[in-house]
Amino acid sequence: MTIIELDEIDSTNNYAAKLKPQPELPFIVRTNFQNRGRGQGDHQWESEKDKNLLFSIAFEPKQIPLEKIFFVSKFISLCLVDLIKIYGASAVIKWPNDILVEEKKIAGILIENTITGKQVKRCIAGVGLNINQDFSINNLNAVSLKELTDKEFDISTLFHEFIEIFKSKEFLLEENYLQQINQEYFKKLYKFNQVGLFKNQQGQFKAIINNVQDDGQIVLENQSCELEKFSFGEIEYLLPE
Repeated sequence: MTIIELDEIDSTNNYAAKLKPQPELPFIVRTNFQNRGRGQGDHQWESEKDKNLLFSIAFEPKQIPLEKIFFVSKFISLCLVDLIKIYGASAVIKWPNDILVEEKKIAGILIENTITGKQVKRCIAGVGLNINQDFSINNLNAVSLKELTDKEFDISTLFHEFIEIFKSKEFLLEENYLQQINQEYFKKLYKFNQVGLFKNQQGQFKAIINNVQDDGQIVLENQSCELEKFSFGEIEYLLPE
């Protein structure tokens, strides 16, 4: 696997997408700092230089049909949960693309796909994992491994541990194993089958997470016991303050 390491770029997803010529898949772009780091939608990614793990992994999910592409996000989320577990922290997955520890954000994922016809030819999964940054200074609803453990970590070590986890679990992206991904995902899904607080254009409301579909839509049971589906950007999942 080709690994491209850079001191500073705009974003690892942008760099991986525009790289010419494209290396053979899979490949990884890693940086110490993103000056235009992106989250889902218009959100920015908060990260001090040399403090956190920032990379994008580009690969071809050969056996995942377009209508099930959210399995890639589920898979990358589970890889991050396993990595964080190595260091004694119990992480959960907050739909659609955040990893939480103690209801604070420790990692985020941004996945962008290249589609030809009805086939996903390339996924670029951008990952930001908070490692040595102190988020309490700015009173952000985020946390790092250092804050959780009172220890400094070698970022390169965690990076290579993620790669090993990715390689060991990659077989799950074969179509016959997708339900195994679902089983693990729902075990780790934040507030699954519990009441959560959400916000849309009409305001805040409480609902129960009933399902996350293969295409990424979240299915909520409202207070009238009706099921409603929402896509990314249509709804915001609010965390306790």
